[in-house]
Amino acid sequence: MNLLQNVRESADLKILYVENNLSQRDEISKFLKKLSYYIITSDNAQNALSLYKTYYSQHANYYDIVLISLNLTNSQVITLIRNLKKSNNDQIIAVTTQNLNSNHSFNAINLDVDKYIIDPLNNRDNLQLALLELVKKSVLIEKLENKAFLLKQKNNLIEENIFLTISDINGNITDISQAYLDFTGYTKEEILGKNHSIFKNQDIHREIIKNLWKTISTGRVWQGDLKNTKSTGEEYWVHTVIKPLKNKNNDTIGYTSISKDITYQKRLEYVSTLDPVTSLYNEQY
Repeated sequence: MNLLQNVRESADLKILYVENNLSQRDEISKFLKKLSYYIITSDNAQNALSLYKTYYSQHANYYDIVLISLNLTNSQVITLIRNLKKSNNDQIIAVTTQNLNSNHSFNAINLDVDKYIIDPLNNRDNLQLALLELVKKSVLIEKLENKAFLLKQKNNLIEENIFLTISDINGNITDISQAYLDFTGYTKEEILGKNHSIFKNQDIHREIIKNLWKTISTGRVWQGDLKNTKSTGEEYWVHTVIKPLKNKNNDTIGYTSISKDITYQKRLEYVSTLDPVTSLYNEQY
């Protein structure tokens, strides 16, 4: 009991219980309320689906578990499960039955039911253990969803602010951030599948590119300054870090490149050290 309560408290378990047998619905509901913060009951499939949708509209979230009795008609069970899965493909669904060999059960098996609970009214231990297993699954799904949401935010941050390109083993671009597209003036369609040479400025020394490829081809990280050209022909400078992209077997399958605009610094550098007038002044003073 304590283990189930601990898991339940961390998940704030919410159950929708569908059962048309009044006495069994009341008995199971009382038992579930001892184990759960929140339980809603329904005596038919149509009403259950309405409650399900209403709960989502009010809370922007789904029930952790939908518990459906096979005392309902065969068509009701099948229709309800299908509609629940349409609304939320990851919905955890358990069915209660007095006889797992019933025709209802085999139809439900084909509908991706997560758990079958046999004779829950007379076997509370099985019901409790089944709920514990389903709660753990619910917590895991929630963690995965949170991780995916955080990853999406991270990707959006990169997409909007970082000059990032990903290329295959031959240097052909397979992905590029929107920030880099906005900066260079290219569209994604113009870039994908093209080599990084599409950005290259003609003034760049061949030795730099040769050293770059020699470095990353041996699995090392290369970093340095590159002079590139935007779609408009305007020149710009970036400080770039290129790192080999590995698969789980540690084989190089491509390259990841992150760049930072240093055009302004390069212009200041030119004015302070390379400009002819400034050089003459420096020599005299």
